[in-house]
Amino acid sequence: EKRIAVPSDPAALAALLRQQMVWKLIPGTTVGRALVSATDRLRGAKITTDSLDAQIMLASVLGVDRSWLFAHHDYELTEIQAATYSSLVVRRTQDEPIAYLIGKKEFYGLELAVDQRVLIPRPETELLVEVALSFIPENGPCRVADLGTGSGAVALAVAMERPGCEVHASEISPAALNIARSNGESLLPGRVSFHLGSWFEPLQGQFDLVVSNPPYIDGDDRHLDEGDVRHEPRSAL
Repeated sequence: EKRIAVPSDPAALAALLRQQMVWKLIPGTTVGRALVSATDRLRGAKITTDSLDAQIMLASVLGVDRSWLFAHHDYELTEIQAATYSSLVVRRTQDEPIAYLIGKKEFYGLELAVDQRVLIPRPETELLVEVALSFIPENGPCRVADLGTGSGAVALAVAMERPGCEVHASEISPAALNIARSNGESLLPGRVSFHLGSWFEPLQGQFDLVVSNPPYIDGDDRHLDEGDVRHEPRSAL
């Protein structure tokens, strides 16, 4: 038997009841109504990007751009679309990251496939790419190593911007490396060599530049159990 502690504060009780309610759209719900209802549900779960998240998830389910949603408010969701969207919204109320829910994340102009096997690339990591590029001639040979590549974001961004570079990327997690290789094959076939192993261990020869965005959060940091981060791989954090 599962027991739930009932808070005495009315506001906290209302929030708890909202969390326990099963939220589900019915087939035939229009795009406009679905967005309003989903946004309200996300707001009730304290998701600060409620409206944007509702739009991103619905656009993903329908396979359209967000702009399409605003021009088709009367479009009615099919049974499968309504069920899929409902599931995503409920998962988002539990702080599951948007990138994992829709399976992709844009980074430096690249649309990377991501899931729970890899850390979600952060916009601020694009600064690492900018700094790395400042050390690499626009034309000419250069060997670059990306250590702990994760989704392959940094290695692929460097390879895209510097076609003359020979880029190698290492990753200790076989699961993460599978994602990186898949991204490489779909975005820049043959441009980055991916290697399984710890840091420099699987790499050979000398490199002109080494880039890395390694784990830097203490394993006992309480923030690892809060918000979106708790869904990401600990080893990458």
